Amino acid sequence: MSKFKIIILPILVLSVAFQNLYAQTPKRSVLDGVFSAPKGTTVVLQKDGAEELSLTAAPKGTGDFSSSSFKFPNSYLDGAPYTLAIKSAPAEQTCRVEKGARGTIGSSPGFVRVGCDYTYELLSRSTDNAKFGTFYESSAPVVGGDFAEEGRYVAFVSSAVGLGNSLGKKRQILWRDRNSGVTKLVSIGMKGLEGNGDSFSPAISADGQSVAFESYATNLVPIDTNSVRDIFVWNARTNEVTAVSTGAGEIETNAESFDPVISGDGSLIAFSSGADNLAPGVSGINTINVYLKRVGSGQAATLISADPKTKKGVGGSNPTISDDGSRIAFYSFASTLVADDKNGLGDIFLYDSGNPKLKRLSLTSTRTERDQGTESASRVIAPSISGDGRFVAFATTATNMVPADTNKFQDVFLVNVDSGDVKRVSVGKEGIEGNGDSPTAQGEKIGISYDGSMIAFTTSAKNLGGDIVLKNTISGELSPISTDGSRGVGRPTVTRSGGYVIFGSGSRLDSRYASSGIFARFTGATRCRFCSQ
Repeated sequence: MSKFKIIILPILVLSVAFQNLYAQTPKRSVLDGVFSAPKGTTVVLQKDGAEELSLTAAPKGTGDFSSSSFKFPNSYLDGAPYTLAIKSAPAEQTCRVEKGARGTIGSSPGFVRVGCDYTYELLSRSTDNAKFGTFYESSAPVVGGDFAEEGRYVAFVSSAVGLGNSLGKKRQILWRDRNSGVTKLVSIGMKGLEGNGDSFSPAISADGQSVAFESYATNLVPIDTNSVRDIFVWNARTNEVTAVSTGAGEIETNAESFDPVISGDGSLIAFSSGADNLAPGVSGINTINVYLKRVGSGQAATLISADPKTKKGVGGSNPTISDDGSRIAFYSFASTLVADDKNGLGDIFLYDSGNPKLKRLSLTSTRTERDQGTESASRVIAPSISGDGRFVAFATTATNMVPADTNKFQDVFLVNVDSGDVKRVSVGKEGIEGNGDSPTAQGEKIGISYDGSMIAFTTSAKNLGGDIVLKNTISGELSPISTDGSRGVGRPTVTRSGGYVIFGSGSRLDSRYASSGIFARFTGATRCRFCSQ
């Protein structure tokens, strides 16, 4: 027995020793992640300013982009800090470390996300990239795509031949899926024929699957005999068009309808119309009012621009709607929508489905009425509401909106819907005033992100850095989006987090295609639209 114990004891001691040695050995991990970019893109990723790793987006799969995993060849001590940066990338692309630019080794395997996208991407092109819509043929771009696929879908107007197989005889509405590269005709009628009249003013849902628009076409739905502009909505899932500007029982209107805007899920559409058979409270077709309609409900529309006392329509236009459809901002010359409206000017008002009273938004920072500035008393102002319904942006030449407004130009302002606070957006560093109009056109809508933190607008001010600029309303940073407006630029729109600005330009901004047209500018403010979470 004693010999047996003498033999066993050293083995047990040796086992414990190995366990202690293993427990004291520092754990090491690899640094890995996912690289998403246009196919064939090569970037050099640099760790801690020294170690380099070349990444190439694999040329496989459908669409123009690919995602693939990567890892540095060496392992590192867990808990060690690291930094990552893009050392080199294609000149025509904007590349970023989307996630994990700084961190500690081993804290979250696969956490790093690296993404690239074309700095300027031409959108007004056919699916096979053989046909293009120039700036002079294409206009009015709007953008959809939720936070996971920001800026994926774009709708725009074009009379170009070949886009969505259009014949180019009329202005049509086009829809493009930027991930798949597919361009489709939206203003499509019975038997798959394109609209036989001009279509304008597309508005796209947040998920990109519904596009509302106005059209003179008479062949989009089975019965269209009123011979005026109407509102329609196209469904990307079914490729079908439905009439929207209809009264109870889906009867045709007796006057034209225009200015459509659409809720995030595509179920609610607000628009302007001169018809008097859309909803109760309107008599005659000489006054334009704002309405809200639930698509395909068969019910009468809701009259938005109604006098609170008489419940009669008193006029309104240029609606803009929040993502959930509960808030609508619009413009009206009526002085009876709210109490104490005495400035003799048109104003911006807010309809809130949870509050029976309208609210006037175009007041100054001291809650007084704005003055006329250099604009005419009949000047129309177009509001833009943020997706969350908390902010409204608009432009005016009024001189008393905020203190120290002395430039005598049109400026962009942002109003907090709930608090009434007013901020001038079209200013440079340290509040320097623009020395030209912002935006450049009267009544031009302002591009605004979901939370109101990113604002895009055209400008003729030479001291703001570009002819289209993007303003971060929180940090105050002003970034140029377009700096070559010699051939003209169009009104910009902004994606949900400000990652992309969509606009028209007379310049050729995408080096892959010799055409002007509608472009997406990747700002780098958020991850690229196809980058993994």
